Amino acid sequence: MDSPIVEPSTRVHAAIQSLLLEHGSFTPLELLIELDAVSYGDYESWRRGLRGTLAECVAGGEVGAQHLVDAAAVWAERLGLERGDIEYFGWEGHEGIRLVAANQAGINRLLCSEYTPKRDRTQLDLFFDSAENAAVNTLLDALAGRDSKRAQAALDGLSILNPNHRHLTDASCLVGALQAAPVLELDDAHRTLVLLENIWVPASSRLLGARARDLLAPIWQQIGGVLAVVSFDPEHPQRHPSYAYGRCLDWESVRRVVRTTDDYQSQPVLLLRLAEAERRLGHRTVALEIWFQLCWNAGELMRAQIESTTFCDHLVARYWRDAGREDIQSELTIEFFPAWVLLCERGIARAVPRQTDSLVAVTVFELMRSLLLNPEDHELIEARRRLRQAHVGLFAQYLLQVDVESPTTRE
Repeated sequence: MDSPIVEPSTRVHAAIQSLLLEHGSFTPLELLIELDAVSYGDYESWRRGLRGTLAECVAGGEVGAQHLVDAAAVWAERLGLERGDIEYFGWEGHEGIRLVAANQAGINRLLCSEYTPKRDRTQLDLFFDSAENAAVNTLLDALAGRDSKRAQAALDGLSILNPNHRHLTDASCLVGALQAAPVLELDDAHRTLVLLENIWVPASSRLLGARARDLLAPIWQQIGGVLAVVSFDPEHPQRHPSYAYGRCLDWESVRRVVRTTDDYQSQPVLLLRLAEAERRLGHRTVALEIWFQLCWNAGELMRAQIESTTFCDHLVARYWRDAGREDIQSELTIEFFPAWVLLCERGIARAVPRQTDSLVAVTVFELMRSLLLNPEDHELIEARRRLRQAHVGLFAQYLLQVDVESPTTRE
C-alpha cells in the first residue's frame, strides 16, 4: 500500500461530501467502502455470514473502524446532519438474521447509523407512521437484501394498499431483476447489459440510492465472468469484463482482465479502469503513473475523469481545482497537470518512474522533478532556464513554492 500520508479527517471529509452529493445522505458502511477501508468482497462475506463482524474486515480491526467512524461522526455534526439507527441483516441463506457490525457496543452503534439532513419532526413522524410508507420500507429493505420472495410479497402488499403508488413500476422492474435467470451465455450478457443500463440501474438508483449496488452486484459479477472471453472493442467498451467488474467493485478482477487484454496500453478507456483499480487496491503510485500518461496522451478523457464526481483520488481532484484558481501566468492545460502535481505533493517526484517521451509536457515534468529532487544543485541553473522557457507559469509557481532566492533564477 502506498497511499500518501494525508490527515485522516481530510480524506473522511472529502469522502462524506462525495457521498452526500451523490445520495443526499451517508452511512459509515458506505464511507468505509468509499475510502477502500473495506473491500466489497469482504462486505459481502459479512452479509452472507462468513465473517463475524464488519469491523474485522477493516484494516486495523475495531481500532481502525473506530478511528473512521469517530471522524465521520465529527464531520456529520459539523455539517448539521442527523444520526439515525439502522440495522443490517444477512443475505443468501441468512435472511432475517440481524448482523453485528462490531463487538464493541459503541463502535457497533456508530457503524449501524445513517446520517441525513435534519427534517421537520412532525413530518417525519407522519411519514413513518403511515402503513403505506411502512410497506415501502419493507419493500426497499427486501430489494437491497436480495430477498426475492420477500420483495415480491412486499410489492404485492403495496399494490393492494395503493395500486397507483409511484414506486410500483420501478419496484416491479427490480423484483424482476432479482428473479431473473443467471447470466450464463454471451447473448444473455449482452441483453442483460442493456437491461441494466436502461432499466435496472436507473430504477435501483431512484429507489435504493447507495444500496442499489447491493441489489445489482451479483448480476454485474455474472456478466463479468461471461464476458471474460470477449476481446476489447473500442466501439463497445462496456462489453469488456473490466466494466462489469468495476460496477460491482471487484478491483482485483478489473486489474486482472485489463492486464491480460492484448495491447491494453494503447486503449485509454482500459487504462482509466486499470488506474482506478490500482488506486482502490492501494497502489497509488501505479495509478498516478497511468493518470500522468493519460494526461499526456488522452488529455480530454483524463480531464473529464478528474472533474467527475466519482473520481477516486480526492487529492488529485483537489490539485486540479486548485490549479484552476492559481495565478499561473499562462494556462495550465491537462498536459502540464502532472508537473503541477509534483509541486503539490513532492514525494511523487521520487516515487514515479522517470519518463523518456519527447513530448514538451513530459520534458517539463522531468525538469520539475529534477529541480524538486536537487534544490541545492548549482548545475540545475540550466534546468531552471529550460523550465521557464517551456512553461513560465509553472516556473513562477516553482519559485513561489520552493522559495528560491538565487538571483540566477530571475534573470
